[in-house]
Amino acid sequence: MRIDQILEELSTTTDRATAAPLWSELQRILLHEQPWGVLWYPPELLVARERLHGFAPDIRGLFADVSSWSLADR
Repeated sequence: MRIDQILEELSTTTDRATAAPLWSELQRILLHEQPWGVLWYPPELLVARERLHGFAPDIRGLFADVSSWSLADR
């Protein structure tokens, strides 16, 4: 199934430019094939201390790039 192929490819894709069209295709497929959809989700507020470097949440999720995070010395 194409969704499985896309998810497999996204699980190893680290480049945002490569991942973006895959996410778009996945969303188009789900739009037309899903049996139901959630129309609401709770809002989020993300806060990070100044010491946290490399924190950049993206479409893949909050912890997608956690390996690049670091804490600066006080």
